[in-house]
Amino acid sequence: HVERELKRLAPDVKKAQNAHSMLASCISALQSVIDEAEHGIFASFCAKIGVGHIREYEERQLKVAEKESQVRLRYDQQIARLTHQSQFEEEQLQLTQGCLAMLKKMQEEEEVKVVELKEQKRVLQEEITSGQETIAKLRGGLKALNETLDEKTKTVEQ
Repeated sequence: HVERELKRLAPDVKKAQNAHSMLASCISALQSVIDEAEHGIFASFCAKIGVGHIREYEERQLKVAEKESQVRLRYDQQIARLTHQSQFEEEQLQLTQGCLAMLKKMQEEEEVKVVELKEQKRVLQEEITSGQETIAKLRGGLKALNETLDEKTKTVEQ
């Protein structure tokens, strides 16, 4: 069944192959005509810019465009990386400034506490000094009373 179908289609395939060959030849011939016409049209331009033919110029321009595209891509990537880095460093700066502000506030609060504690220390020192003076007076009074007591005790014993 398949072999019969292949035999039946063989002449059509042969015709299609011949047509394809003829079209390929025509295309090649037309391309040659186009190339010659372009060579004639662009000959003075090519001589002026120092290339053999327009295709060489097109290849050169394509390479330049590709190189520009690669450079642009690297540039865009670098800009994106630097932008990201800048944003990161800006965030770090803001965090650091926030921490610094918090530490300064804590420092101010601690300095206020130090002043308050120094005042408390001064008041307590005054109270201690006053208490020591009172104790010294009381000891002096106690000593005098003890001496009086000793004298009276001696007097009573005699």
